[in-house]
Amino acid sequence: MLPDVGPPDTFDALASGLSSAPVIIAHTGFQHGIQLSLTPAGARALLGVPAAALGSWAVDLEDVLGVDYRELNDGLAGTPTWPERFAILDRILARRLVASGEVGIDSALSQAWRMLVSDPGRPVRTVADELGWSRRHLTGRFVAEFGLPPKEVARVARFHRSRSLLRTAGPHRLADVAAVCGYYDQAHLAREWRDLAGVPPSRWLAEEVFPIVQDE
Repeated sequence: MLPDVGPPDTFDALASGLSSAPVIIAHTGFQHGIQLSLTPAGARALLGVPAAALGSWAVDLEDVLGVDYRELNDGLAGTPTWPERFAILDRILARRLVASGEVGIDSALSQAWRMLVSDPGRPVRTVADELGWSRRHLTGRFVAEFGLPPKEVARVARFHRSRSLLRTAGPHRLADVAAVCGYYDQAHLAREWRDLAGVPPSRWLAEEVFPIVQDE
């Protein structure tokens, strides 16, 4: 079972779940590594746990991967080139994928996730009605599997959409981004960014120093 407390003071690798609040990770000023973004289904298949088990904090990756962690950590640290490192990561994750079998997210819950992520403005009641569930039941299932209630998942999805758009070749007018992503206006966009990222989008754009490296 994964710990239900905060992270250790330091760690070499970490995992985290969905969060509707900013999580700050401090470092010494120099960092390099591999960042892997997973869907909730990917978390179950590759990490062996639902996204909710990771919590909204950072946990030591060794607590998640178990015996595979040492092979992964030692292999990445002892390999000189990035293609070789990616090959090690692929091998270990593919092995975990095969071992996971058919365990996955309930199909109705997956459908609800897709509806809210593809259309964050869709009312939660509408999603519950389409599944034949009560809103309370839908919320309970979401929290158990994803770690957040449906409304918060929609907020994070809308934020992710705006962030992805801002990372494309610009310049971008924030008012246009707000409209495309389903915010009421630019002020709404800025408030949500402060709540979810800790900074307004204008400041994030000015301070983001490695947007391309993390995407590759």
